[in-house]
Amino acid sequence: MSQMACNKPEKTVISAIRKYNTDSLIVGADLSYSNYLEDLGTRYRDSSKIKDVFSLFSDRGCNVVRVRLWVNPKWQEPLYGTMKTGNFEDVKRTMQRAKANGMKVLLDFHYSDTWADPAHQETPAEWKNLNFQQLISQISTYTSTTLNNLKSENLIPDFIQIGNENNNGMCWPLGKTIGNNFQAFATLLNAGLKSVDDFNNAHNLRVKKIIHVAQFQDATPWLINIKNAGVTNYDIIGISHYAKWSQLKDNTSITTAIKTIKTTYAKDVLILETAYPHTSENYDSYGNIIGLDSKMAGYDYTTIDQERYYVDLTQAVIDGGGLGIISWEPSWVSNPQFMDRWGTGSSWENTTFFDVQKNALPVFNYMSKSYRF
Repeated sequence: MSQMACNKPEKTVISAIRKYNTDSLIVGADLSYSNYLEDLGTRYRDSSKIKDVFSLFSDRGCNVVRVRLWVNPKWQEPLYGTMKTGNFEDVKRTMQRAKANGMKVLLDFHYSDTWADPAHQETPAEWKNLNFQQLISQISTYTSTTLNNLKSENLIPDFIQIGNENNNGMCWPLGKTIGNNFQAFATLLNAGLKSVDDFNNAHNLRVKKIIHVAQFQDATPWLINIKNAGVTNYDIIGISHYAKWSQLKDNTSITTAIKTIKTTYAKDVLILETAYPHTSENYDSYGNIIGLDSKMAGYDYTTIDQERYYVDLTQAVIDGGGLGIISWEPSWVSNPQFMDRWGTGSSWENTTFFDVQKNALPVFNYMSKSYRF
């Protein structure tokens, strides 16, 4: 008999204990890998009871699920035999599960077939022979088509992220920034933003638009450059914040940075990605990305300090007038059947919200703490 048959998760129900709605505080999670991990037999537990992972996050207070979308990630086929994660069908499933559990959805357009970040912004294979004008049109068409297809299935995102960690542009080489020349990138970014506006106007919606830069030290020069290049039509500035790569070493600095950015640009600010380890242990052969060289001053790698990191960071964001925080892949626990391009298991297991037995850790408590507003 299969593990699924023996260990059925508890029935999915809409949480009745969520403390915050997204107007008061966003406490979110990127759960992009969760479908695949459960398909591979991963079972998550809360107080030793097996629970559907989306139900577990919702019951603990999560109010936004972030999910990444790749254009056509065929690179997965040699690994999995098909496309398992990040394609349109997988994203639909994540959105369905999030909404069934009463959580809002943040859709993250990567505009790539694979990971997009400051060092990688690969143009989708099907778009590589387009000239610049054709690429502008393709981004518009792809964004609009995706959103309309989701709407036809009653899956309207609540937030839409146009691009992912676009410090150096998008869709390279045509949309790559060169020095302080952001014009080509800005044109592509505006094409995606306008498509969301058109979608909102066509259906009388107010889906919020997010742009995304990695790390606070890079945010201000990046924001100056995109503003100078004509990008102003967005609602939220999303920032990745990881102690490993941050030059901001304390929460007071984060509060100050958020206040400055919000005042200068008259936009909301959201920490779109963050994580902090609960252990320095590595439970599989896949090396952990965040190791002992990445501690934040005053915080150790323990379950207590992981929870304290999230509580303190959330308060710092609130003090700065920010919207909240979203943890990145807090369910990416190690599974011996899980593989990606670089390893098998998880390179993120020590930052998840679960211990090695997949039991929920104290960090979940941060989602329902009482904060000062």
